[in-house]
Amino acid sequence: MPTMTEDALFKALLKNKPPQQPQKPPAAHPVPAKETFRTAPAAQPAESYEMEEITAKPPVKPVQADLVVESIKNLNSSVNAMYGLIKTVIVPVLVLILIIGIAILVRIK
Repeated sequence: MPTMTEDALFKALLKNKPPQQPQKPPAAHPVPAKETFRTAPAAQPAESYEMEEITAKPPVKPVQADLVVESIKNLNSSVNAMYGLIKTVIVPVLVLILIIGIAILVRIK
């Protein structure tokens, strides 16, 4: 079976293109001959109620400055504790690992 290039295949398809049929519009739904509409009965007038305006507002709690200051102090002490832990434990361990790694690389050579 001979192989065809893309161009030859495309030209062959263009030559042998089947004729296109015109598109038909979609079938419309049949419309009933006559529709009867009933009129709705007249709406009854709505009852009106008098509404009281609420003038009292819920009490607002005053800001408790002592609790806010205490929370900030607790946060500050927690941050300082983490900084101290990093400074005294984590950084020296990482430096020790780095020194040991360099020593191993030097000994291998």
